Amino acid sequence: LPFFLLTGALLTSDPFVLRKLVGRLAMPPAWLWAALYGWSVAALYAGARRTAAGLAALWLVLTLSGNDLLTRAVVRSLEAPYLNLPTDTRFDVAYVLGGGSQVGPDGRPTLGPSGDRIRQAARLYQDGRAPLLVTAGTAVGGFMQAVPRDLGAETAALWAEMGIPKDAILRLEGPRTTGEEMALLAREAKTRGWRRVALVTSAWHLRRALRHAAHHGLDATPVPADFRGGHPQWTVVSLAPSATSLYVLRLALWEYLATLVSP
Repeated sequence: LPFFLLTGALLTSDPFVLRKLVGRLAMPPAWLWAALYGWSVAALYAGARRTAAGLAALWLVLTLSGNDLLTRAVVRSLEAPYLNLPTDTRFDVAYVLGGGSQVGPDGRPTLGPSGDRIRQAARLYQDGRAPLLVTAGTAVGGFMQAVPRDLGAETAALWAEMGIPKDAILRLEGPRTTGEEMALLAREAKTRGWRRVALVTSAWHLRRALRHAAHHGLDATPVPADFRGGHPQWTVVSLAPSATSLYVLRLALWEYLATLVSP
């Protein structure tokens, strides 16, 4: 199949498609994909049918897991409820969940892959829709990083760089998970009298965040950011797995699995 993909691309009139396909086939996921295909064919010719079937099954799993169209469709199933929401609602506060920042080589926070949630909250303030931006969150050390990080402090620093005044930023301390963030936000909303709370996070994360909020008695309004679904067009390139598609699928599966164990 990898040979036929390359042949098909060569027959197309668009050199851009050919460059994209060659580039994708040069990446590690495609190495494993091509190797599994070759091993399964070799095992079949050697008469090892069970081995060939097992290798073919692994190849099929990788093919589907790394397919642009399929993985985007999976993440769109999480994002679909939050498309085309009203854009003129006003709030008492806008709360953004941690996870939108990362730390650069110089130790300063920068927008991460999910940084659109931080930018979206800043827009709410700049558009006059939320006079106060609230943030929290702590990244636990030892899980994908050596030391703990104060995600709330990173978010607040990025807002300050965007021109948000200090008196319009409130940083809460303590929470490490989405559930803990929603529990703290619910308590603060009750104590401070916040009635109209915007919950800003990645669109694919909103379902779980809202479920936690409802569990703690908080009626929050979803404000989506960082959409990952999109509507990619099919080309021959789509058949080869990519690291990006595998990452998008991981995001979606993590949300579905976490929902199963959420309150």
